[in-house]
Amino acid sequence: MNKPEIIHNQDHNFMFDMKTGLVVPKRTQEVEVRIQAPCVRAKYTLTKRHAESGDVVQEVSFYNMVLDTWLNTLGGDSATGTNGFCVGGVQIGTGTTPPQFTDTALQALVATTTNNLAGWQSFNNSSAPNYVTTTIGNYRFAQGALNGTFTEMGLRRTADAQTISRTLIKDGAGNPIGFTVTPIEVLDVSVATENWPPLGDLTYSVNVTGSGTHDCISRACLANDSTYWSNAINFGYYPTYGKICTAGGPGDHWGYSGLIGGITGSPSGSGARVQSAGSLAYSNNSYQRESNIYCDSNNGNIAGDLPWRSVLVQFGGARFQIQFTPGIAKTNTKALSLSLMFSWGRKV
Repeated sequence: MNKPEIIHNQDHNFMFDMKTGLVVPKRTQEVEVRIQAPCVRAKYTLTKRHAESGDVVQEVSFYNMVLDTWLNTLGGDSATGTNGFCVGGVQIGTGTTPPQFTDTALQALVATTTNNLAGWQSFNNSSAPNYVTTTIGNYRFAQGALNGTFTEMGLRRTADAQTISRTLIKDGAGNPIGFTVTPIEVLDVSVATENWPPLGDLTYSVNVTGSGTHDCISRACLANDSTYWSNAINFGYYPTYGKICTAGGPGDHWGYSGLIGGITGSPSGSGARVQSAGSLAYSNNSYQRESNIYCDSNNGNIAGDLPWRSVLVQFGGARFQIQFTPGIAKTNTKALSLSLMFSWGRKV
């Protein structure tokens, strides 16, 4: 039996068996694809009301600081809480030290409310030019729960009560203030989390010895559709923000014979569904997670043996399209595995 001729790629972990035409796994990955990073942030609106009349006494709005604990929550599995839902309540305190990315608690916690009045909802997309998807949760500190002057706010994580965002309470000009609540008042806190898709392309090349250079373009997909970009708090239809969706599930992944579309579009041409998808374990404080999609020789084949010119992938909180030039050959004599590195960050 002739020994298969294997062509190795030193940089991107490709191995092609030129005798059989199969893509042969090397460390379980053959094509390494990079994806640009979306960003998240959140905004508080504090509304103090008279408990009996419901009249608004005072209202302020301000952005918070997304802590490292939030970014790590977006990447992990078990730390996010039941069904990947990470926000377990709103905190209020009397600390005056400015927040730091490494904070894990309020400086001086006074009270926490888990009373979410209507669940997390309102998946609104701002449309052009930024296509920001906003998810809103409305919490209430009941009458008598607060009595004093407060200076800091935070969001609590479900699983372990760690703080995932922290901010000093601010006025309309962004200056720290004291916010007084008396026993005859209730305090409503609206938390609007924002998911910002990347607006530009990420371009790079993948060099494969014996196969040539594949130029790649990574671009956000359907950025104007909050269905695919609503998970900045790990809530709802999809799994953890940084985790790839299960193949055949609600997000799904496809290879296409055509080129990618614009930021509000998707790939063109004929398509074939990916056979399987999964994510590797998240490494704390990396703010990125590696995932893989795979098709054996019987799956992922586009009619007419057309090459994959592009691929569509769905993560928990982001949808992307990647273009290859020239296309990647995928037929019923070849298996194909794509390794995808997805990262995220805080919006500043």
